[in-house]
Amino acid sequence: MCFEMRKPMRWRVAVGVTVVALFASCTLADLTNGGFETGNLTGWTWTKDKGSTVTVVTGHSTWDPSEGSYFAQLKSDGNSGFVQLFQSFTASAQDNILKGDYFWDGATGNQVSAVGKILGPTGNQIGLPLFTFSQADVDTGWLSFSRSLTPGQTYTLWFELRNVTLGNGNCYLGIDNAQLVPLPAAVLLGVLGLAAAGLKLRKLV
Repeated sequence: MCFEMRKPMRWRVAVGVTVVALFASCTLADLTNGGFETGNLTGWTWTKDKGSTVTVVTGHSTWDPSEGSYFAQLKSDGNSGFVQLFQSFTASAQDNILKGDYFWDGATGNQVSAVGKILGPTGNQIGLPLFTFSQADVDTGWLSFSRSLTPGQTYTLWFELRNVTLGNGNCYLGIDNAQLVPLPAAVLLGVLGLAAAGLKLRKLV
């Protein structure tokens, strides 16, 4: 009788371990340093013009990072110029959603624009922008973006800030917590499939 009681227990433990392993593998991110927790721009490429900058900071005005201790800050210095921050990556079989956080802090009187977008392998924009801003005197606080991706495809996550007005105050674009996560439905189907397989195995034992 003791032997018969142990079989279901062993089956539950095996399925539990497998489900935990599935979730652990699905949380592996293909983006490098998406939360900038290295304290620098490791994994990212950037380019700028004139006095514009891109740095990793611990805060801006009264805003803390949306996650962790750091975030990237793109700044226009009030003179005509631009700054770009980007990273290429390949979505793995488990990665179906790209998500992240951003804020916009514009200065009064500036003719400015900011955009976040996803580029394909040839540099073409995939779908609509993740976000766009052209308002000058707006402070958004932290907002979020999210986009479904095709597993196995190569993409570039691209952020850009431009200022076409001379001599009017600084503008800022903040980026934090960029990551690839599994599509919830895909994870659910995987768990259900494991459960069905476990039930079938239990009947055979």
